[in-house]
Amino acid sequence: TLDEPPGWSNYKVESENKQYFAWVKSVEKEGINDPAEAEWYIEVFQKEEPPCDSTLIWTAKYEHDGYYDGILSNDGQYFVYVGYWFYADYNVVAIYKEGEFIAGIKGEAFCIPESKIVETESHALWLREYVYPHYNYVKKGEKQYLQIFTIDGGEYWVDCDDGELENRQ
Repeated sequence: TLDEPPGWSNYKVESENKQYFAWVKSVEKEGINDPAEAEWYIEVFQKEEPPCDSTLIWTAKYEHDGYYDGILSNDGQYFVYVGYWFYADYNVVAIYKEGEFIAGIKGEAFCIPESKIVETESHALWLREYVYPHYNYVKKGEKQYLQIFTIDGGEYWVDCDDGELENRQ
């Protein structure tokens, strides 16, 4: 349901072309019982032949909020997380490239009028309801962008190399 609490489990994300996959997982540490306090990482793999083989191509420390989501680019270079819940002063978008955290974008950067944000029992929604996926990769020449559709009818493009946000309304 809409207001489910975070699950805090390891999860897998596959690229659209099925040639790469990423694991978001925690590192077990003695004395840490709360998964929210654990260290989390992304590990990105390239699939090899035979199908059971794969090669680790990069890893990065990951700021996890407990929800299972993310999108991996078809070249395995980019992993982007777009949070389903809206927070004005917290990163709702996080971009990773080849083992590096590139940028985080706070909700306020999207300039969504407060009247358009939909309040649920415990959260606020900011992504466009009737467009799925709410975000996807767009390649323009050599540049990789993330296209995001917001609840107020906005369309934003994020440069995945530097996190620059462009309003395309």
